[in-house]
Amino acid sequence: MKSISLFYREGGSDKVYKAAIEQKDAGYVVNFAYGRRGNALTTGTKTSTPVDLPSAQKIFEKLVREKTSKGYTEDAS
Repeated sequence: MKSISLFYREGGSDKVYKAAIEQKDAGYVVNFAYGRRGNALTTGTKTSTPVDLPSAQKIFEKLVREKTSKGYTEDAS
C-alpha cells in the first residue's frame, strides 16, 4: 500500500514522521509513527475502524499536507 517517511531538522530538533495506508479486514487504516530520529517511535492510527480505500487515501493525503506545511520534507538530510 502507500507509505511515506517525512523528516524535520532544525536547530537541535531531528524528528521523523511515518504514515502508511494498510489493509485491515475488509477495509483500510491509516497508521502513523513519530519521534526523534534514532529513538523508538510513538505509533497511532487516524482511523479507529477500517474505511474504504478512497477515504483512507483522503485521510493519508491530508496528514501529509499537514506535516509538510509544518516543515517536514521527504529528504532525510
